[in-house]
Amino acid sequence: MKDRRFITLFATIPLIGAILAIQSCAGVGGPTTLNGGQGSVTADFLALLSDAQRSASYIGPQPCSADTCHGSGPDSNYTHWQSTKHFANNVTCENCHGPGSAHQANPTSDNILTFPRIAAPVVCAQCHGPIYDQYKFSLHSQLIEHPVDGAITSPESTGRSSRCIACHGGLFRTMTYDGDLDIATMPAEEIQQIAEDILT
Repeated sequence: MKDRRFITLFATIPLIGAILAIQSCAGVGGPTTLNGGQGSVTADFLALLSDAQRSASYIGPQPCSADTCHGSGPDSNYTHWQSTKHFANNVTCENCHGPGSAHQANPTSDNILTFPRIAAPVVCAQCHGPIYDQYKFSLHSQLIEHPVDGAITSPESTGRSSRCIACHGGLFRTMTYDGDLDIATMPAEEIQQIAEDILT
């Protein structure tokens, strides 16, 4: 009798592992649609897209290449992407920026996912679901609004002097420290704009 219970318990381990893997796929909630081989997209990711982009279709990375807006010269976005791990793993522009047909037809910032919305963790969660799940349930995922609000109302103190927003606003850190910008020389309006983008 004990042997039978032990075998049953042992046999359920792969089933439990499979259920956990499925739940982690593409972030919390799992995949909602499949985009013609582009990978799964979560409902949270779809919510980031503008109305114009939600009705767009996937066109592949070639239209973004060397003969268009994002690909002329060795320092272009397209050339830089070709040297990344994302390129090596067939993660294309649209996996992060969303479907591009509307943007190709009429290039504006309103019909493609770009800053600040592209900095949302759910964009990365499409492929990095288990890491996103760990992040989402950690204290780091909680936005502490006071320092961000402070950078809007008092950019000189909260933004420039004490720099609270540098830790409490990931987008601010990405655009300043990681982007080699000197906060001491940033105009107050620029600090305020980044802080407002964090809250949108």
